[in-house]
Amino acid sequence: MKKEHLLGILFFGGLWGLSESVLGDALYSAGVPHASVYLAGIAFLILAIASRFIPQRGSATAIACLAMLYKFLNVPFFACHLTGIALVGVGYDLVFGWRRAETGAPDRPARADHPPLLAAGLKAVVACYAGRILFYSAMVFVFRSESWLKKGIDGLVRYIGVGGILAAAACAVAVPVGLVLGRRLREWVSGGAPLRVQPRLVGLLATAVTVGIWAYGLAAKLRHG
Repeated sequence: MKKEHLLGILFFGGLWGLSESVLGDALYSAGVPHASVYLAGIAFLILAIASRFIPQRGSATAIACLAMLYKFLNVPFFACHLTGIALVGVGYDLVFGWRRAETGAPDRPARADHPPLLAAGLKAVVACYAGRILFYSAMVFVFRSESWLKKGIDGLVRYIGVGGILAAAACAVAVPVGLVLGRRLREWVSGGAPLRVQPRLVGLLATAVTVGIWAYGLAAKLRHG
């Protein structure tokens, strides 16, 4: 794996983790209905952008595994959230991961590496449901979570049905937007856009931001600890 791909995984994993720990904590603390829908949309937006920079298969799962570390910052801590985040990445990889991300010249047609945007939105729905079904199955059949077992059929309907429909709709919008935004950012980074930048400067900036994100996470963990 190239060092820029590793940096990308750290960078996007940090962004996702930050949204989960900061925004997620705010949404859940405020009792916002279907808070997970907003977080799912943001997660898929980040993964779609990341796919333009990191061609490795399984990169979404790697990003998710790093992002879930930020859930240790939340008080109270819910271990099931770790599984939920990880399986979002797995679900995304199951649907999108078999295709290589854009790695060639900036003017290469997106169709060569990604499905058309409408198809990408439909695939996002499938990926969202894949992650949710995997999570529910893990909670009920693997971990035998008492809280999820108590919810019974009503919990299944709410999570897969109501919540799943809303999350799938959010992801269906987030992925096409993320793919377009990611392509524009890649063109900007590679110098293919009207506003040219030095690749070395971009690398230094990305490294600085990545270090800052993880430094914040470590400081927050020590403060909460």
